[in-house]
Amino acid sequence: MAKKIDIKMNLGAFKHVITEMKGKNGMVRGVFIPFEANHIFEGKNGKLYADFVAWKNKTPNEWSTHAIKQSFSKEVSDKMTKEERYALPFFGNLTALEDTPLSSQSVNTELVTDNNDDNLPF
Repeated sequence: MAKKIDIKMNLGAFKHVITEMKGKNGMVRGVFIPFEANHIFEGKNGKLYADFVAWKNKTPNEWSTHAIKQSFSKEVSDKMTKEERYALPFFGNLTALEDTPLSSQSVNTELVTDNNDDNLPF
C-alpha cells in the first residue's frame, strides 16, 4: 500500500491574468498563465512542467503536513537576490494521509497550439 498525499495548489501564486474567452457554449472564465514569466517549460514529450519542492511543516496538523514552493534551476536561482528568493509565493500544502490504496486516474488534456480566432475548443 502506498501513502496517499492530498495536494492543494494555489494557481493564483503564478503570475497570471483571469480572463473570459468565447467557448462552444458561451463565455468561459479561465486563467492565463504565461510560460516564461513563471518558469514553465516544455518537456521532450510536449507536455508542460513547472518544478516544485515541498518540505515538512515544523508543526504539522491534520490539514497540512508540508508546504509547497516553486523550485528553480541553479542558473535561475543564482540570478535571484536573497530577498527575491524569500519573496517567492507559497503554492499550497501537502497532507500526508494514512496508508491508502491509490486508484489509477486518467486525466484527459488537450493541448491547443494554434488558436487564432480567440475561441476555445471546448
